[in-house]
Amino acid sequence: MTFKLKEWRLYFFIAAFVMACVALPFSKMVSQAGIILLIAIWLTEGNWSKKLQIVKGNLFLVCILLFYMLNVIGVLYSEDKQTAYGNLERYFPIVFVPLIFGTTDTRIPPESLRMMISSFVVAVVCSTLVCLTSAFINYQNGAQLLGLGTPEFDMLHVDISNSAWLAFSYTDLTSALSMHPGFLALYVCFAMIVLHHWSNNLATGKKAQWLCWGAIAYLTTFLLLLSARIMLVTFALLAIVYILKTFNSRKAEALKLIGVLMLAVFLLMANPVTWYRTFQEMFISEYAVEHNNHYTNSTEIRLSLWWLAGSSLNANNVMLGNGTGDTRLTMHETASRLNISNVLNTHDPHNQFLFTLLANGLIGLALISVILFFPLLIALNLNDVLLSGFCILFISLCLTESALELQKGIGFFSLFGSLLLYRINGFEVISAYTQFSKLKAILR
Repeated sequence: MTFKLKEWRLYFFIAAFVMACVALPFSKMVSQAGIILLIAIWLTEGNWSKKLQIVKGNLFLVCILLFYMLNVIGVLYSEDKQTAYGNLERYFPIVFVPLIFGTTDTRIPPESLRMMISSFVVAVVCSTLVCLTSAFINYQNGAQLLGLGTPEFDMLHVDISNSAWLAFSYTDLTSALSMHPGFLALYVCFAMIVLHHWSNNLATGKKAQWLCWGAIAYLTTFLLLLSARIMLVTFALLAIVYILKTFNSRKAEALKLIGVLMLAVFLLMANPVTWYRTFQEMFISEYAVEHNNHYTNSTEIRLSLWWLAGSSLNANNVMLGNGTGDTRLTMHETASRLNISNVLNTHDPHNQFLFTLLANGLIGLALISVILFFPLLIALNLNDVLLSGFCILFISLCLTESALELQKGIGFFSLFGSLLLYRINGFEVISAYTQFSKLKAILR
């Protein structure tokens, strides 16, 4: 049996994507290697004049290229050149992966697309099992736990050090992966959206349905252990919106989701770490940033960092920013001048929009806003559940984390944003902008 080159390219393309997305929770190096393989396969296609024409007529790709060029220019006036060049290297997937999916001649059949997405869901489930196993071993061995590291939490929960909740929650839970709970929570929430979509559209038979819903219940439990507030809030809002939209037409599905929310509420109240981060900390925090102050809980730390980011702006850099690598440096200088510090000793604004504003000014902020929100606009217009859910989750994380400054966020956004955007009806890789005529009235 002989295979055409295009068939082999499809097999390697799928294998490279699966390699990149499956490795996301586990290994940055392996995930990057998968992306490099995708680029290499794409380069063998040729047809550069056709690819160039596609890029010229695609607002999303044009904004991505302009954003990268702006960062290249920003290196010229950046003081921290080493960080600036590191940023350019990290941003490579943001540029190349959308270019690959937007201009490739490779067509992905429905069963292959489902397999590519399902491989990530399996990887997420495996990563949760790794975390739980590691947490169990640490708890059994009496290992030193990180905890929340805030005196307010220790004061409200004096016996927590002997509780299993501490070992099975937040950063202690994800320590085996060396991964921030917010990013793993993002992965978990997206996996649940995929499972819910499949339970409605692909799962046939009671066994398949119960398997999907069993996995959703398990991932909901794990999400509540992660204690990542922004993802908990987004997950709850998405579930409530879907329940309200489908309660009359698909009552059984709505009731299942209500059951999942009830499970989440029970776990929220049972887990002292999640309860503290979600409610107690909100009530004991002071919502005012003052000079000569040291902040210890995460709510006050974020508020102080957002305030410092705003204080680091001035009329000289409002359009082009301080430079590609200078966001943290600029905030550190402002914090030192005002004598504001935090227990994490961080000067990351923990907000992607503020990070980009400081680095690349209003022009960069406008470009990153288009990159993040334009796919959501398309998804809502086409009623694409997977893409809209993905966009809402990622944009939510960008409000409390600099999600596009770490490989865990860059790889996830590049791979799944591109895969979901350049397909129609969830099955075929094409330019979503063939539907652009439907959006003219909205975009004017």
